[in-house]
Amino acid sequence: MRTLAPTGAKASTSGAGVPPAFPGQNGNRDGRPTSETGILVMQFGLASKLPLGFSLVEVVLALGIITFGLIAVMGLLPTGLRLAKQSADEVAAVSIMTEISVSLTNSGNAIYNADGMKVSTTANATYAATWNIRSNSVPPTALITVSWPAITTKPTGSVESIVMVQPTN
Repeated sequence: MRTLAPTGAKASTSGAGVPPAFPGQNGNRDGRPTSETGILVMQFGLASKLPLGFSLVEVVLALGIITFGLIAVMGLLPTGLRLAKQSADEVAAVSIMTEISVSLTNSGNAIYNADGMKVSTTANATYAATWNIRSNSVPPTALITVSWPAITTKPTGSVESIVMVQPTN
């Protein structure tokens, strides 16, 4: 079997009566274990002396970091929910404005439920829409306003749009 030798030394071939290239290799002269390839295996006692768990300081620091992150995320939730509700209201309002602009013939107002369907009673009303045709403008235009909630003196949100009206001849 061929053994490894230090740099500059010749490698020796293990055979009958031939000593290994350096102590502990194949011959195991000093009692240290070797691998089958002839490489010296050294065991370091450091791994066996390490603790098997986490210290209290490490656990407290980890919990502090996790808590800081969770508080930051929890602080963003109300803002995210508010923006999602506002976005949904604006999408519904634009849908209502589109419906009104398609069938626009004269000025008026109407109330709509949360699904954007026209209702006749205020019990299910979520959105209030008004539209005014300005026939004295060239070309004729209409101002459409959709606000929510429907039954209030001061709405929390509204969307406005100006659309051109086809002149009726």
